[in-house]
Amino acid sequence: LVLWRSLLQWIGGAVTLLTVVLILAPARIGGTPDATIVAIETGGRTERARIMGTAFRILPLYAALTGACVVLLAITGVPAFDAVSLAMSAISTGGLMSHDGGLAIYDSLAVEAIVGLFMFAGATSIVWHRMLFWRRWNALKQHREAYWMALGCLGLGLLFGTGFYLGIDGPSGLDPAHAVWKGLITAISVISTT
Repeated sequence: LVLWRSLLQWIGGAVTLLTVVLILAPARIGGTPDATIVAIETGGRTERARIMGTAFRILPLYAALTGACVVLLAITGVPAFDAVSLAMSAISTGGLMSHDGGLAIYDSLAVEAIVGLFMFAGATSIVWHRMLFWRRWNALKQHREAYWMALGCLGLGLLFGTGFYLGIDGPSGLDPAHAVWKGLITAISVISTT
């Protein structure tokens, strides 16, 4: 049942991604640059060919990011089933956990960092991922969405970290570094809607 729910949210993330690229980007909604629209759309193709072509360009990257997350989580000692479930949840920004208790049950900063990184990746633009993958450094400088998101995560993370350090009813007992770390992971989760 958990695997089914994880798969549903992962597929939902893929469908959302394709919807953005196929419908919203050509309509110039969301600030997609003109060069990206040209790369995504090609004239003279049937609608089905356009959809399939776009899916074949985008879904392998989505699957590769998921696979990379699974491998990294497995290296840290997360059980295989949990690694697959967490990876599908992180990249799709779905938020489903295979167990109650959140990431704290793994008691690992590495697991938190990996899941946080892939939640961030899942919330950033696929256009930005492709530019990064193909090492188009000049285009990356102009596509600032991910940088603004990173600054938002950092700012909100510091705010949350301060709150975690101070606590609701007085000092929480967390050291400042751990409070900021917890705040940053929480901020990424909030901003990515995971």
